[in-house]
Formats: sequence, structure tokens, C-alpha cells
Amino acid sequence: MLNNQDNEIREIQLQIVRVEDKIDMILKLLEKQNGLLSDHEHRLRDLEKTKNKLLGMSFSALLSAVVAIIKSFLK
Repeated sequence: MLNNQDNEIREIQLQIVRVEDKIDMILKLLEKQNGLLSDHEHRLRDLEKTKNKLLGMSFSALLSAVVAIIKSFLK
């Protein structure tokens, strides 16, 4: 009887160790994903800055063109 219970206890301990290993593996994967998300966030911020610069340059060029057209009519 005791031998049977000892075997069951060992089996449960092994299962616990396996579950702990799986949890560790999942945590490592989550850390990796978090790092990837952080990289993507930085890229998105950089793209947003670039977009804003391009919009500013486009607006400036448009304004210059409008001013040039108005000046040509006033001459």
C-alpha cells in the first residue's frame, strides 16, 4: 500500500515539475513577444514621425505654390 502511494506521489511530483517547465517556457515566450512588440512600437513611432515630417513638408510646398500663384496674379 505504501509503495503504491509512494509511486503516486512521485508521479504527481513529476507532473508538477513538467508543469513548472511548461510555465517557464511560456514565460520565456511571453518575454520574447514583449520584446518584439516593443520593437514594433518603436518602428510605429518612427513611421509616425516620418509621416508628420512629410506632411509638414507637403504643406509647406503647397503654401509656397499658393503664394507664388497669388504673386503671379498680382504682377
